[in-house]
Amino acid sequence: MSRRCGWAALLVAVVLSLTTAAAQTGVEWLARAQEATKEGKHTEAVAFLTRAIEADPSLAQAYLERAWAHQRLKENKEAVIDLDRYLTMRPADVSGWVSRAQIKVTLGDSDGGLSDANRAIFLDASKAPAYFQRGRARSAKSDGDGAIADYSTALFLDPKMAVAYNNRAVARRRGNDIKGAEDDYRKALEINPNYELAQNNLNALLASTGNAPPPPLPDDPAALL
Repeated sequence: MSRRCGWAALLVAVVLSLTTAAAQTGVEWLARAQEATKEGKHTEAVAFLTRAIEADPSLAQAYLERAWAHQRLKENKEAVIDLDRYLTMRPADVSGWVSRAQIKVTLGDSDGGLSDANRAIFLDASKAPAYFQRGRARSAKSDGDGAIADYSTALFLDPKMAVAYNNRAVARRRGNDIKGAEDDYRKALEINPNYELAQNNLNALLASTGNAPPPPLPDDPAALL
């Protein structure tokens, strides 16, 4: 594992050394990072975005996209730091609040996630991902009814949001609404037949026996703007 990380770091260093002369402004580094992201090279994207910020510390978009790159690398604490900086620069941007809400809930900070999701909804009540992330925060706080209400609102705004059907099913399952959970899992799979988590959840539900509700399976943290 350490050898692979060493090679990755060396590759990024070589790429940066070869492109320094060609990309000197923050915007140019940002563009290179965006290309790396499209190719799934998230470690390289982080390095490019760091150069963008060094070249232009006022380039807010670089902080947001570096946060997303950190998140894809499961470097959630680093992502929160970048989002903190981004939101001081762009406090009215809903995507920043939704992104930080998602990560905070994943890190176990359900109160922080709830606060950020509420802020996103205050800024723009038409964004389904904001309600989705508030649903996750409420679910983490054992507010099943509140979570179901938020997932339902997200689905009203975006009926094709398969992850919201999955997560509403999880909330319903925890509340012993087995039929409602099954219906939601099936709806998620109707929208996305390759949705592995929803399929696994449905299989576990159908395999359960007796009257006791089956143990809850994980929700899905996805759904960004």
